[in-house]
Amino acid sequence: MAPCMNDQAVMCKRLQDQQFSIPDLRSFFTYWSETINPRHEELRALLNIYIDSLYPDNPKKTQKIKATRLDQLACLWWPNTRFEDLCTLSRLMVWLLLWDDEMDQAAGVEEEEITASQLFREYTLFYVAHSLELPSHVYPGAQSLKRYHFVERFRPIADAIRGRYDLDQRVLFFREIEFTVAMSEPSNWFTSTTVYPRLGLSGQSPRGLREHPLMLELCFETNLTIALINDILSLKKEVKSGEVCSLIPLLVNSGSTLQAAGDRMVLGLQACVIRMEQLYWELGLQFESTTALEFAHVCYTYCAGFLHWRLATRVSD
Repeated sequence: MAPCMNDQAVMCKRLQDQQFSIPDLRSFFTYWSETINPRHEELRALLNIYIDSLYPDNPKKTQKIKATRLDQLACLWWPNTRFEDLCTLSRLMVWLLLWDDEMDQAAGVEEEEITASQLFREYTLFYVAHSLELPSHVYPGAQSLKRYHFVERFRPIADAIRGRYDLDQRVLFFREIEFTVAMSEPSNWFTSTTVYPRLGLSGQSPRGLREHPLMLELCFETNLTIALINDILSLKKEVKSGEVCSLIPLLVNSGSTLQAAGDRMVLGLQACVIRMEQLYWELGLQFESTTALEFAHVCYTYCAGFLHWRLATRVSD
C-alpha cells in the first residue's frame, strides 16, 4: 500500500500541477518615485556588523541572513530618513524578523516546548522594557533566570530610542512590541505592527491623530497590502519547501483554480493600494497639519518598497 500523503503534501502536489501568472504589481503604485536612501552602501556595512553580533558563533547563518539584502529593503522603506534613524530602524527590522525563529529554536532545545517559548517571550518583554527604562508598572514582569543573547542584542536599538523619544512614546513603542510578541506566529512579522512607519517619522504625532479612524484604517490597509504582496510572491517558495501557509492555497482548497485564487488576491491588492491613495486625500482634508499626510506617504512608500524588494529577491526563493 502506498504511504498516505499529509495535507501539506497533497496541497503542494495540486499546486505544482497548475500554472499561476502574476501581472506587473508595480503598476499599482502609480505615485511611487522608486527612490532609495543614498547611504545604502554605508548602511549595508553597519547592518552586517549588527547581524554578526546576533550570531557570533554561526557565520554560516549570518551569511544566509545577509544574502536576503535587508539593507536594501530598509533603504527602500525609508529613503528620506536621516541616517541615524535609518540604522536604528534597520536593526529593529532585523531583530523582529529573526525573533520568531529564535523563539522556535529556544523551544526546540527544552523538554517542555510551551514553557520554553513562554520563557523566551517573558524575557523579551522584560528586557525590552528594562532597556527602554520604563517604569515597573508598564511591565511588572520579573527577570527570568534564563538569559538569551539574541534578546539582549536589542540594547543598541533601545539606546537609540531612549535618545530620541520621551517616556510616552517609549511606552507606545513597548506596547507595539508587546502586541508583536503576543501575536508571534511564523511569517507574521511583516503584518503584526505598523511600528516601522511611525518610527520612520520619529513617532512625533499626537495621540488623537494616531487614534483617528482614518489613521487606523490606513494602518489596516498597510498591513493588509504587505500581507497580500507576501502571499502572492511567496507561493513558489512555499510549494518548493512543502509548506503552504498563504491564503491562495486555502482558496484553491475550497474549489478555485490556482489562477482564479491568485487573481482574487491580485484584485484585493489593487483595491488596497487604491484605498491607501484615497485615504491620503481624505487625511489632507481632515487635518491642517502635514503630519497625517507624511505618515500616509510613508505607509505608501513602505508598501511599494516592500514590493520592489520582494521582486528583486524573488529569484533566490
